[in-house]
Amino acid sequence: MNANHLPDYGPEEPAGDFYRGPQPPASSLPPGVVQSDGSLKVFATIGTGFSQLFARFLPWFLLGLLGFAGVMVIGVGAAVLMFFTVFDTIDPATLSPDADVQMPLGVMVAIAVLSVVFSAVLTTAAYNGALQVAENRRISFGDFFRFKHGFGIPFLVTAVVALPSTVSVVFQSTDPTGNDALLFGGLYLLVMLVLLVASPLYQLAPFYALDHGCGIGESFVRCFADGSRNYLPLLGLSVLVAVMVTISVFTIVGALILLPFSGIAYALAYRQISHGVHVTL
Repeated sequence: MNANHLPDYGPEEPAGDFYRGPQPPASSLPPGVVQSDGSLKVFATIGTGFSQLFARFLPWFLLGLLGFAGVMVIGVGAAVLMFFTVFDTIDPATLSPDADVQMPLGVMVAIAVLSVVFSAVLTTAAYNGALQVAENRRISFGDFFRFKHGFGIPFLVTAVVALPSTVSVVFQSTDPTGNDALLFGGLYLLVMLVLLVASPLYQLAPFYALDHGCGIGESFVRCFADGSRNYLPLLGLSVLVAVMVTISVFTIVGALILLPFSGIAYALAYRQISHGVHVTL
């Protein structure tokens, strides 16, 4: 039991269907925190996610600025690499590069890997903070980087979860259809649809590693078990969050709000489907 009177679970006390007791008595939980019955309440999760974010906005804002700075550095680096790629094709008369020139595949893969690593580091930290917020705790910026069960395994699980999306980005960049816009568009939509439909079964896996110290395989097995029991509510939450985040990326302010909100919403969802403790919805 920690200073906030919330139960500390370890790897010997797994989540979801793999663990049913002993559950902490209601009297041992602080006010405003409840024990989940294993079901996901989608709209209550969204509302509580926003209220918890705005009650603790400063540390999330600082984490968002860190993420924005990292994205800018990677973006500038990619632009510089692209410039040197097309430099030799520039027509001196028009100062225009060859329209058909593309960045080498190896360079694109390297940029994608760097983006995944940075994103996984930031997402792991955000999920770590979101778990604390899900328990109605006040957090500081430093709390994002204080990991109960270490950083390595949660980071690797988060990176694995991000891989399908990274493959879709590389697919979009390389266009293996040979500039067939209709075929490319159809294949890309199919890939995104498959990822969306499968997401409830794997996307919350990092929380099991962060919260319970599970290994990589164990995190995905437990996520699949709990996710399959709550498949439709999780799919509905994923769709709603994806729509809001997609809209938000067109404005910096929107992204600084919706991206951390998504982390808190997923932490609340995880705690609900895994029979954990969470703030009253």
